[in-house]
Amino acid sequence: LSYALPPPYNNVENAMAGGPMFFSDHPDNGCHSMDLPSEDFRGSAPPVTFSQDETHDHNLLPRMGVGIAKNESGDEELVCVAVDGRNLDRALGLTLQGTSVLLRCLGCKRA
Repeated sequence: LSYALPPPYNNVENAMAGGPMFFSDHPDNGCHSMDLPSEDFRGSAPPVTFSQDETHDHNLLPRMGVGIAKNESGDEELVCVAVDGRNLDRALGLTLQGTSVLLRCLGCKRA
């Protein structure tokens, strides 16, 4: 199988994708809030964990999140969070909604 991206992306060697989009306060994006079904995050989100409830956002799991916030000078900055999980003694993890709330609390306007 071979696939080529159209220009200007045809020289990309490595890329990363993720989802879902948590929120966007930007009016050009429709002031988006997390909508799992519209991004196909229902019934198809591997890996299956012991509770087999990946898609209804009830699992406390390790999470990664990325957002855009404005700093004190008004410039946009990248905010990255890594949430530990699956350790009942010290790190339960978060739901997708919990990760969204964390990014919002850190000042993100899009995540």
